[in-house]
Amino acid sequence: MEPLTKAPDLNIEPISNSRTPKLTNYRGYPLLMLFFNIGFPACLGRAVPYALKLEKQFPDLKILGIHTRFEGREYPVEQIQLNLDRLKVDFPVVLDQGHQTWSAYDAGGTPHWVLINAIGVIEKSIFGSRPSALQRLDYSLIELSENS
Repeated sequence: MEPLTKAPDLNIEPISNSRTPKLTNYRGYPLLMLFFNIGFPACLGRAVPYALKLEKQFPDLKILGIHTRFEGREYPVEQIQLNLDRLKVDFPVVLDQGHQTWSAYDAGGTPHWVLINAIGVIEKSIFGSRPSALQRLDYSLIELSENS
């Protein structure tokens, strides 16, 4: 079993005129953070659509998308928003400038999933969007919802 760790603070910026969420906004709910980048096909083709599916499957689950750039090109906010609109993303998405939050969560790349329980403790950290990674994420969400 992985050791449980308190979730580090977020160092993020809003993509649009929305307010920047804080971890305390999610207390009392499980939170799934998705680190992604629109330049990686696995993020837009599998991870973001999968997050939308999970949002419907687990109604108490809060999802926060974090667009990060730890390598590769920088994308303008307008291009990020255009891709989010095309996918009909309705959960909050923020920017991780300088990949500080990605680093604080020791993410393995993008997409990377971090599941935080209702009291702000990291339950799981899962890299990837291949079926085996998504299956581990599913099992973790089911286990978390059964123990709530």
